[in-house]
Amino acid sequence: MTVYNAFGCHSSDTALVSTRPCCDVFVPTAFTPNGDGKNDWFLPVLQPGQRLLDFTVYDRWGKQVYQSSGQNQGWDGAYQNGQAAANATYMYYMLYTCPNSETQSKKGDVTLIR
Repeated sequence: MTVYNAFGCHSSDTALVSTRPCCDVFVPTAFTPNGDGKNDWFLPVLQPGQRLLDFTVYDRWGKQVYQSSGQNQGWDGAYQNGQAAANATYMYYMLYTCPNSETQSKKGDVTLIR
C-alpha cells in the first residue's frame, strides 16, 4: 500500500493477511465416553448454516465402527454391536455442506480415553 500526503510525500508498506476457510468445522481430538456427562460423545461442532451429510469413524484396521448422517448424532465410543471400543486412536471422515451449499470433506483422528 502506498499513501500520499497533501505535499506529495509518500510512504509504502506491505501487510500479510492470513485467512482460514470460512467453512471449517471444529472436531475434537479426544473424548471420554465414561458416562459422567462431560465429553461423552465424539461429534463435530458445526457452525450456523452447516449441515452434516456423512460422519464415519474407523478403527486402526479400517473397520467401520460408527456411521451417521444426522446433525446432532455423535459416536458414543461403542461398536455398532454395542460393545465398548477400547482406548485407542480412531480415524474419522466427514462430508458436510457450507452455508453457501458448497460441499466439503474433512478427515482426521480422535483418541478414545476411558
